[in-house]
Amino acid sequence: IPLVEDMIMRENTLEKAFEGQRYYDLMRIAIRRNDPAYLAKPIANRTGEENSALLNLLMDTKNWYLPIK
Repeated sequence: IPLVEDMIMRENTLEKAFEGQRYYDLMRIAIRRNDPAYLAKPIANRTGEENSALLNLLMDTKNWYLPIK
């Protein structure tokens, strides 16, 4: 199942590249797998270089949502 999910996510990356939906797709799979790195790594590498500060922030699932005041 993880291999099929990865294949689907690669296809979704191409299809939804400019629609603003990729974050939520990555979040859904990361929550299902209980693997925050599934979301954190692609976002931290979005410029071609790993942004270690962003990676560390996103490894904590509490930082995935805006705070409610």
